[in-house]
Amino acid sequence: MAYNAAAATLPLGLYAPPQHAHTTNPSTEFTVHVSNLFVPDFGIFQCWLRGLSVDHAMLEQAKCQKNPAMFLRKYILSQYRHFEMMEHYLHRPTFFQDQFLFPLPSAVKMKMIELYYRFDEAVMRELLGKKLTYRMRKDLDDVCQKTQISLGSCRRQFDNLKRITKHVDEVQQETVPERIQSDFLLPRRLACQYAHILFINTNRLDTSKKKLLQYTFTDFEYCASVFMRYWASPTRDEFDPQLAQDIRDIRQLLNTNKDAFDEFRFRVAQYLMESAPSNSAILAAAGPSNHPALAFFNSLMDNNNNNSNQNVVGSAPGTATASTQSISNHATPAGNATPSATLQSVGSASLGKDFPSQFKTLVRHIMTLGCGLTHPKECRDIFIAIIEKIMEPCVSYGWRATDAETFLIALRECWPRLTTLSPSFVQKMHVSWYRLTMGLQLAALCFFNDISVALQL
Repeated sequence: MAYNAAAATLPLGLYAPPQHAHTTNPSTEFTVHVSNLFVPDFGIFQCWLRGLSVDHAMLEQAKCQKNPAMFLRKYILSQYRHFEMMEHYLHRPTFFQDQFLFPLPSAVKMKMIELYYRFDEAVMRELLGKKLTYRMRKDLDDVCQKTQISLGSCRRQFDNLKRITKHVDEVQQETVPERIQSDFLLPRRLACQYAHILFINTNRLDTSKKKLLQYTFTDFEYCASVFMRYWASPTRDEFDPQLAQDIRDIRQLLNTNKDAFDEFRFRVAQYLMESAPSNSAILAAAGPSNHPALAFFNSLMDNNNNNSNQNVVGSAPGTATASTQSISNHATPAGNATPSATLQSVGSASLGKDFPSQFKTLVRHIMTLGCGLTHPKECRDIFIAIIEKIMEPCVSYGWRATDAETFLIALRECWPRLTTLSPSFVQKMHVSWYRLTMGLQLAALCFFNDISVALQL
């Protein structure tokens, strides 16, 4: 061992390491953090998500905790600091689930992810149909003031939606709900809600027109779920171009084949009369000369006697029952009536003397709406088109919601009964016609009652 002269001059107990001119000892700094096992308080986590300050969180937590104010403040401050460190991982839920910095049970992590990605419907209503730009994020003060929700919470919800939108655009593997559910570890219902929001925003469906301001986020989210189920492409991120093309083919044929259009009108009239036997009896007692509806129906029966004796083709495809049941909670806003029950409620006004012109107007509007599903301008105004072209005419005819629903059911059920068209064409277009009319039936009726009230004012 070499003698160290410098060490000999130091006080006893101290030792100077050997000095080497040809070597350097770079200093290394370490940051050491020592803490107890972190247990998230979900009550405080909710306060943090709402953008409350520590002082406001203290006021809320003081109602349910009896700890001294100083202790409570430090406790909330400690929780807030942990949440801020976790936020980086919450942006990437799969990383948060696998990280070891915060050794939390898997169930706790999943709960925190779900709470972090939940949103306020009032805030999301303001973001529907909008392009999520940096400039819009800077202008969230207006959303904050309108919804009375803190700016921090509005920004978190904006950033979450933009993050999910960007991820879905980059990953094209599964359908949209499955992608969101698997990549962000969200519950199925929440993932579907985000998918419906993305469908509205991706297709830039306008929800800001004056006529639409009265409708809530739930109304539009429900309509988007119907669009995705019946009118969207297999990936469920845009409207199906094949559906639009099939409706164009149907429109072209019905516009050029008067016999087919007249038979279609007759079949629908016959269906409506047969579906309401009590109304038929009343009309029959009145006599054809005293009631224009019965006169119109009898004339149709005389002119189409041969067609009425044809065998009836089977109705909607087998998927109809499952599709109807999946959205039945919102499908009959006028009540809990099933389709079979609403058929009995059709009033005699449904087959008045103006029925031929009413039928022509509504069918053409419906086909125009279906043909425009691939045109950006028509898609953007689809909610306005449903209200102005479908629902408002029905209300002006004096129809109730159940009458409008029954008419749409009749259009769907009578298509496969047409005999003036080629059977192969009818069969080929059956599914597309079913998709259009079923989607319209389910989506349009959620607007009906509000339109009725508005037109009466």
